[in-house]
Amino acid sequence: MKHISLTLILFFCFISCKKKETLTPEELIIGKWSIFSITRSDMTTPTCELDNRYEFKKGGVFVDSQGSNKCYSFFVSDVPGLWDMNDDYKKLTIAPSQTDVTNTPIVYDILELTSNQMTIKTDTVGGFPYIPNIQRNIVLRKIQ
Repeated sequence: MKHISLTLILFFCFISCKKKETLTPEELIIGKWSIFSITRSDMTTPTCELDNRYEFKKGGVFVDSQGSNKCYSFFVSDVPGLWDMNDDYKKLTIAPSQTDVTNTPIVYDILELTSNQMTIKTDTVGGFPYIPNIQRNIVLRKIQ
């Protein structure tokens, strides 16, 4: 009798366990993200960059929400753009970006992507003589 009870308990535990969902990187990125930290190779990160929020929506829609501490007075908040990941989920492309006055797409290397944290890196090739090469590592935390 004891053996049957133990078997029934184990059986019900087994069938009641819900299988964990495995999300694809494209599903993990959906949501609102805040900047946790930015490391730049050229200078200390301006505080105006640290209060921005980014939203990645289904269908490749990206929204750049500038915080109250704008880097430039002409920047407006909630600027839409597009995002895309390459086939092996190692690159993230965001375009157009208000932070890039030329509105050219910015390609990031995805270093980490979990359900609550994303780390991306970009290398910006500068132009002689005024624009240096810049490497930026950005850590984002999901807020919603």
